[in-house]
Amino acid sequence: MLFLLLAIASSSAISLLLRAGSRHVKNNMAMFATNYFVCLLCSFFFLFDHLRPASLGGVPFCFGLGLVSGFFYLFTFVLNQVNIGKNGVVLSAVFMKLGVLVPTLMAVVVYKESLRGLKAVGFGLALAAIVIINSGAKASAQGNSDAAPETSLKGSVPFLSGSGLLLVGLLLSSGFTDSLANIYEQNGAAALKDHYLFFTFLFAAVFSLLIGKLKKQHFTLTDAFWGVLIGVPNYFSVRFLLAALHELPATLCYPVCNAGTIVVISAVGVLLFKEKLTGRGKVGLGLILIALILINLG
Repeated sequence: MLFLLLAIASSSAISLLLRAGSRHVKNNMAMFATNYFVCLLCSFFFLFDHLRPASLGGVPFCFGLGLVSGFFYLFTFVLNQVNIGKNGVVLSAVFMKLGVLVPTLMAVVVYKESLRGLKAVGFGLALAAIVIINSGAKASAQGNSDAAPETSLKGSVPFLSGSGLLLVGLLLSSGFTDSLANIYEQNGAAALKDHYLFFTFLFAAVFSLLIGKLKKQHFTLTDAFWGVLIGVPNYFSVRFLLAALHELPATLCYPVCNAGTIVVISAVGVLLFKEKLTGRGKVGLGLILIALILINLG
């Protein structure tokens, strides 16, 4: 249970640190690059014991899928940062965790898994929650003197507004990234999982540097500092979850981790960052917590 709690803490820390550093970081790609280099170093440490796997035949697959995954890891991180500024850390975390809908749907369409029972109910509740939240949720930074003007979303979040589309985009991007991991689980070599993570972080770092170069961004100590702070929980959120799965059933780990992360981020977002949700937003949040549990249990 300790590893599961650490996974929740690490996953929550990523979004909360992005929110806390939003006013301090000037070069976001420099921060992202530092974050992924930290992940890369941590990944190499665990890779060391598997430098001579029984079969190297799966390395090209790790390389190719890691390239695609690295791009979407970065893209999801950028979308998450933008959403935190526009919609607040609470709604951003909720929709990021709702990305589980995408690999669930992919499992039905591509791998011919059935969508019925608890999973079907959870899927329906999640879709209903998306509509409810997008039709009347709002995140506010009122009362927080440190909040940047853009962190306050005044009024509602119409389903097809820019803010609403950003949330749906985060859901799809996060879900597609999770789907890539599912593709590896289905087709990759189990002995090369650490290689897959290594290539994912490597390409995410490379893409960060390339985009930063195109945007003419420069590294500063502040950017690097926040990158290190985010990079440590970013890597260990994955490592702790894997350790928890080794001790506890997946039917317990995934729903508790997803729901627990949303609860922690919501509590800190309200208490520390003074974010608020409308009545519809609270109803949607409750439905999403139930939906995530049902989807994972199904």
